[in-house]
Amino acid sequence: MKTIKQLIISGLIILVPMIYGVSVYSELPTKMATHFGIDNTPNGFMSRSFFIFGLPLLMLLVQILCTYTMVYAAKNKPASRFQEVVAWVIPVFTVILYPATILYNLGNEIDFWRLTVTIVSLVFIITGNYLPTFNGERKQDKRWRGAQFPVGRVLFYGGILLLISIFFNPILSVVLIAAIIIGIFAVMLIAKPHK
Repeated sequence: MKTIKQLIISGLIILVPMIYGVSVYSELPTKMATHFGIDNTPNGFMSRSFFIFGLPLLMLLVQILCTYTMVYAAKNKPASRFQEVVAWVIPVFTVILYPATILYNLGNEIDFWRLTVTIVSLVFIITGNYLPTFNGERKQDKRWRGAQFPVGRVLFYGGILLLISIFFNPILSVVLIAAIIIGIFAVMLIAKPHK
């Protein structure tokens, strides 16, 4: 029941920004900039109607699939704090980036690189903090259990460094993201099995 309530609330959070999109629909260009390079230059476009209506519905579908996957992974056990945190990633991304993209297409300046890196860093920090509490299907995998805590630390401290990187050249953020990903794989490979 708690999962259904959480899905309804997170689904509404994903869909509510559509009200803003509909209210400014006629003012938006028919082809909207929706993806940006590290220099904030648009390099991906989408039709206005798909962005305003289709994208939130697609995000809602992804949210439903992610929620179902987490419920399946928990095998009827109460969701861990990690799973509860992960359940809010898509709604947070949507509620921040959807209106920001609309504002940009209405002629406002938005620093998408810093905005996106800030959100990703916070997701890394929060995920890294709660990852050791995850008790899903892989509980029997001793190597995974041994890697959970170190992977959480890589995400947590990497996220802090990534957040600091927004004050420097964007290339530093790219290098840090690559280092975090490599760090996670390295920890997974060398982690000692959990006893």
